[in-house]
Amino acid sequence: MAHAFGGRVAALTLVVVALTVAAVAAGAALLVTGTLHDAVARRLEAEARFVAAALPRDPAELRSFVRTLGGRLDERITLVSADGRVLADSQLDVGLLDNHADRPEIVEARTRGVGIARRRSASVGRPLLYVAIRVDHVPAPRAAAATGPSSSPVREHPVAYVRLALPVDRAEAPIGRLRLALGTGLVAGAAAAVAAAVLASRWLRRRAEGLAVAAELASRGRAPAAPRGDELEPVERALADAAAHLGTHLAALAEQRRRVEAIIDSMDEGLIVVTAGGEVLLMNAVAERMLDLPPEAWRGRTLIELTRAPELHALLARAGTERRASGEMRLAPREAEVAVSVAPLRGEAPAEALGHVVVLRDVTRLKRLERMRTDFVANVSHELKTPLAAIRAALETLHDWALEDPAGARRWVAMSLAHAERLQRLIDDLLVLSDLELRQVRLVKRPVDLASVVDETFGLLAAKAAERGVTLVKSLPPDFPPLVADRNRLIQILVNLVDNAVKFTRPGGTVTVSGETRPDGMRGVVVADTGIGVPKADLPRLGERFYRVEKGRSRDAGGTGLGLAIVKHLVQAHGGRLEISSEVGRGTTVRVLLPPGDAEGSPDRERGQMSVSKGRA
Repeated sequence: MAHAFGGRVAALTLVVVALTVAAVAAGAALLVTGTLHDAVARRLEAEARFVAAALPRDPAELRSFVRTLGGRLDERITLVSADGRVLADSQLDVGLLDNHADRPEIVEARTRGVGIARRRSASVGRPLLYVAIRVDHVPAPRAAAATGPSSSPVREHPVAYVRLALPVDRAEAPIGRLRLALGTGLVAGAAAAVAAAVLASRWLRRRAEGLAVAAELASRGRAPAAPRGDELEPVERALADAAAHLGTHLAALAEQRRRVEAIIDSMDEGLIVVTAGGEVLLMNAVAERMLDLPPEAWRGRTLIELTRAPELHALLARAGTERRASGEMRLAPREAEVAVSVAPLRGEAPAEALGHVVVLRDVTRLKRLERMRTDFVANVSHELKTPLAAIRAALETLHDWALEDPAGARRWVAMSLAHAERLQRLIDDLLVLSDLELRQVRLVKRPVDLASVVDETFGLLAAKAAERGVTLVKSLPPDFPPLVADRNRLIQILVNLVDNAVKFTRPGGTVTVSGETRPDGMRGVVVADTGIGVPKADLPRLGERFYRVEKGRSRDAGGTGLGLAIVKHLVQAHGGRLEISSEVGRGTTVRVLLPPGDAEGSPDRERGQMSVSKGRA
């Protein structure tokens, strides 16, 4: 560790020195380069003015003039007219050069008198430094000077710009020598700085090694001995004491945190801790599921962002002034019924509220069970009350006067027997349903011929169907495979479904039993009628105990309201599912779907599910 510390110090020093040297070198190079370029540009400008002053008066001599002068100066000289035409060039044939009116140095010279540009020459093929001047003083031709003012008009000289160009590498040749001298000095200074940094890093490394030894001894509970009697000896002793106390406290805190996390994770309730400002500090997995949040999605967010439940925020406001607040509400998006308890987090001062602890307990299932229990008691009471009242009325009539009238007495006794049978059916259905819900019904599954089961079912219900004018139709293919089911329970399922279909089918209608095989291997029995149908809003509740689509409709038809509930539980006990579709006025279709399965002689332990599809199958 000490070696790494010393190495980091040395490396940091080297980086600082290197950056400083690089910055100085770059600044010096820029300064020297700029100064040299300015000097070269000024020299070329002076030479251009000399060329302009020495221009021959005869335009025919321009080309030989620039070639001769360009060779002596070892520079490229170009004479350009006002419209950009090249009149003469010391290195190239003017016929090979295009118009120079748009050259940067010419454009700048046109407006400012002097133009400077550094660019790659398209004609020469190398970088050049250009300096161009505008020729304001034009020498008069010799003819005009000889004849005097009275002669013919003086013809204007064609040269408007004089441009000199020098290769960039020649212009920057002195920079290399300056850079070498500058670099030598900088490297020497850097070497001295590096030597000082290495010495400092070695000293720091030795002291860091001493502190590391002291820290290691302190972590073992041993008092470290100071390697040197310098100013760092108290630091080593303080480090040892602090490490001893810190280790004790950290161990205690870690153990306490593990216990708290174990308690929070084992809770069945949701737990949320929020600050006084509403920011969530802690939320366990149960609360995340209740609020339908991904894990850790609450971090850095406020509770009002995570749930839009006004009742919850009202409880938080109440808990700010009261000791505790509680209530029940529905939490979106699952619409779960939740019992909420909110308690304030107090600081050292009693009036100081640091935040709130929110405990959520899902009571959806409990509330549903309470409603089911209440509905069950109400429905059973109603179902028992009607036949008991009829039986009591018949017995009172017999007691008062009907015994003297044998024919009337027989009618009252018959009515009492009918209502007693209705009570018996209700009790039998309740017992069967209770056994099914408690999974106490033993199924003996064997391959069952569906055609024989349908025939037996029709035999039991043929008289009732004929009485109501309903036709029973069996529509099974001859090669329909056998179903793996408990034969007696399958007959019970079909009797309930066909009986229900006959009850709610008008005279002249039909009840058809057919079979189907699904692509997923499920095999089904389909009971379809042409009856009055069921509204779509009522389809999801079919199969609940005592549920009736219309009040009194099943009761008037002689039903207990438990038939479909028994069918649903029997199908689920087989590991299958029940599908119901219907259209008002067109009839209802019920599908009993059973898995192919293997025949066995033991109870089926799998539970299925009931799904309801809206619309006609």
